[in-house]
Amino acid sequence: MNEYSVSKSDDALSSPGEVTPAENYIVAIGASAGGLEAIHAFFDHLNEANNLAFIIIQHLSPDYKSLLVELVAKHTHLSVYEAVHDTEVKPNCIYVIPPRKLMTISDGRLQLSEKTAGDKGPNTAIDTFLHTLAIEKGEKAIAVILSGTGTDGTRGAETIKNSGGVVIVQDPGTAKFDGMPRSAAAQADFVLSPEQMPGEIYNHIQEIPSNIFKKGKIDEHLLQEIFQLIFKHTGCDFHYYKFPTLLRRISRRMMIHGYQIINDYIDYLKAHPEECKILCKDFLIGVTRFFRDQRAFEILNTRIIPSIVDSKEEGEILKVWICACSSGEEAYSIAILINEYLQRKGKQLNVKIFATDIDATAIEKAAKGYFSSSIAKDMEPDILNKYFTREGRRYCVIPAIRKQIVFARHNIISDPPFIKNDLVTCRNMLIYMNSSLQKKILSTLVFSINKGGYLFLGSSETISIVKENLEEIDRKWKIYRKLEQSLAKSAGHQLKTEFPLYNTGHVPYDHNSSKIPLKGLNEELRETIIQEFGYAALYIDRNYEIKEAVGDFRRYISLPEHSLYLNIMKMIPIDLATSLGAGIRKAWKEEKKVVIPQVKIRDNQTVRNLSILIKPPAINKGVQYTLIVFGERESDLVKDAPEIRMEPSDLEGTDYLTEL
Repeated sequence: MNEYSVSKSDDALSSPGEVTPAENYIVAIGASAGGLEAIHAFFDHLNEANNLAFIIIQHLSPDYKSLLVELVAKHTHLSVYEAVHDTEVKPNCIYVIPPRKLMTISDGRLQLSEKTAGDKGPNTAIDTFLHTLAIEKGEKAIAVILSGTGTDGTRGAETIKNSGGVVIVQDPGTAKFDGMPRSAAAQADFVLSPEQMPGEIYNHIQEIPSNIFKKGKIDEHLLQEIFQLIFKHTGCDFHYYKFPTLLRRISRRMMIHGYQIINDYIDYLKAHPEECKILCKDFLIGVTRFFRDQRAFEILNTRIIPSIVDSKEEGEILKVWICACSSGEEAYSIAILINEYLQRKGKQLNVKIFATDIDATAIEKAAKGYFSSSIAKDMEPDILNKYFTREGRRYCVIPAIRKQIVFARHNIISDPPFIKNDLVTCRNMLIYMNSSLQKKILSTLVFSINKGGYLFLGSSETISIVKENLEEIDRKWKIYRKLEQSLAKSAGHQLKTEFPLYNTGHVPYDHNSSKIPLKGLNEELRETIIQEFGYAALYIDRNYEIKEAVGDFRRYISLPEHSLYLNIMKMIPIDLATSLGAGIRKAWKEEKKVVIPQVKIRDNQTVRNLSILIKPPAINKGVQYTLIVFGERESDLVKDAPEIRMEPSDLEGTDYLTEL
């Protein structure tokens, strides 16, 4: 799943307005061989702590008493402590890992555990701590990787980076041993000498570019311009996301490139499309792990999965949709729980798990099924050994589990949902979106669930806007059951990206204006026409892939149940495919609107008369997709010229079967 790290101050910043100071940051310093000298140099140049807390994870010999506390104390005015179990992390203090221990952080407190006796594998103490720090602090986590051999810290640095935090790596040329710095360099925001690091950390925590604001308020027009650039180059629309979190990501990228003025950074975005993609990825923060929130997965394991499996007959389909799956840990976790219960029951079901995310990089990583050795901390050894194989320093998911999951890039905001699911999970994504988008997505998710099926959200998310359709199973862990009499309708029937598939010259709405925005009136008219006249419209690309769907399109196409294809020619009845395929090709060839005035399709025991309008792309107007409108009133569709009307002869010899 795809999960987004957010600070506790976000609730106060859920809408444009005043920006409050950041909470305390935590700086985690990872070091191994040769690291002591670098640690000394770092603290020698730390003039002020600025309410930072520092955690040192140094590879220590298990056979000797550590003197690290005393040695570090000689180079700093801060208090230095050897960490003890359940210690509260306080600002302006330094905490040092003890020998023979692994350290994590949870709820602001350090947790210690014994290293596994006889473990001769690579030391992963740095990765272990950084992973939990990313989850704990998100963008307020700072990772520093200093001198050392091996690769410890690289995976953890990646998690910090993906959570919105900052990664600083020692310049390999200044490191006594450059193995760890070189390994982590790909994740680095900054590659610096230890002496330069404190100054850069200070700049990071202090600097929010003032030019983003006007009189203390966020200048939405500048943000909208950035969102439009990102949409242009990635297809991702962030208009409906909460601004504060995105603002911090923008600030971070500005600082990395040395920009003080937001307009200069916008010019940089215009000249460097690759930066738009990097910023988009920063917005799509994914932090996850196997069986995250253990109590929640216990409820899935003991109540939800047994309920689903026991309701199925032998050989039936059990279908799960993991929305915002990130790098795949949650999808694999649920697959493992399902398989464990099926084996206990001695039952065979056709398990289909669809795991989707808008981040193509995350999907690619998830599909490979490789994970670092640190996942051993997230599950019992028997589960690890049963469902994973060790390959060097990584674990690989076994083929039997991997083949049950289809990973695919999918935009929940604009793409049609995947339906008839027994379980849908969408954890910790909605918290980043405003109430309008939350309502649309929740309605889509509920619509996609079978009656009696289950919805699993993040612990900070609410279903108040769709609560009449759901029964609460667990309040704390946000697990719900869809009611048998649910009236949920798919908001996906009317989902529309804020930056549509053609250029509208969008101007952001002034929230201080007393006038009703024209966009709102247009949207109302659009929805009324759709609802009252029963039209459905689809946009497709040159590969026949559906890019956007509006209206009750399920009357004309069948959404996929067993795979994730979105090819319209594979989703419509054969008696409609013949006419539609020929019409689309004719519209493309003639570059004119095509109207098919009457197509008969069989719907169970009835015959329906449809009319179809097809408008080809109009590149000169910024329209890159083909529009298809379905209706059951020919006169309502045939209005404008020029157009081409399809005659029966136009449909002879069609090669639509080849397309299928």
